[in-house]
Amino acid sequence: MAASVSQTCTRRDFALLAFQGALALGLPGRLPAESQPPSRRDFENSFDSQLGQLSSAASPQSGIRRDQADRLAEGSALPPQEVFIRAFPSSRKISKRASALIISSEVSGVSQYTQRFHKPTWPGGSSGVTIGIGYDLGFVNLREFGADWTAYLDGEEFRALSGCCGLYGERARSAVHNVSRVDIPWPLANRQYEEQIQPRRIGETEAVLRNSDLLSPDSLGALVSLVYNRGAAGFLVPQIKDPAGRFREMRNIRDLMEAKRFAEIPAQLLAMRRLWQRTPGGQGLVLRRELEAQLFSLGLFT
Repeated sequence: MAASVSQTCTRRDFALLAFQGALALGLPGRLPAESQPPSRRDFENSFDSQLGQLSSAASPQSGIRRDQADRLAEGSALPPQEVFIRAFPSSRKISKRASALIISSEVSGVSQYTQRFHKPTWPGGSSGVTIGIGYDLGFVNLREFGADWTAYLDGEEFRALSGCCGLYGERARSAVHNVSRVDIPWPLANRQYEEQIQPRRIGETEAVLRNSDLLSPDSLGALVSLVYNRGAAGFLVPQIKDPAGRFREMRNIRDLMEAKRFAEIPAQLLAMRRLWQRTPGGQGLVLRRELEAQLFSLGLFT
């Protein structure tokens, strides 16, 4: 996959380059010393260990469920339509590890979802009313919501939730009380995610990043996780509309993808941690970026 774009670098070379770039920025986990080339198993063990930390960290104070709460803030003065795009679903698949990362980041897992997220919630900040596996009604219109959820909700539930489309911030906070009777059990939420949302997020990633077809399911999945959290249009936000530089690394990733310099992408994912390292409740996002960097590196072995 990624290694095939170069006649001079082997798969192991690509992984080593990615590892060395990540190490320079302080990639945590149980990886070998810099003098020892990492193996695929090293990356797998490190990723799996930290994914467990992400899942166990989900609590009302953890900030993991607030991944989407900073979306508008990340865009500064940009309106939502300039931060998020909508593309056709993709037929490609991401890895099981990538899907587990997204689910753990959004709802922590089956147990936490069943306890806390089976009813509509308002995560806070600039979020909208959120249902299922991180589906934010504040950033979709009625037509988009219908395409994504008509097959999974009864008529009364759909009508109630449709009134939350486009509402975010305090308006969403007020509206969440009006939909408290809606209950979406885990099997339904997971099926809707697998059939509708994951294919669409993959399609959005492919739509804005050239050479996505060269990535393995792990590496592609790492970028899909980023898109799930920050939106695909963040790769396209021009510097002139981003004076604070909140989308700097996403633009860099876009350029690296176009140049097929895949081994340099994990370092950009890690550099993005600067946005949340000093933010109260931001540790979940910091850990998510670290896991995405490791997962992308793991994919370079494939």
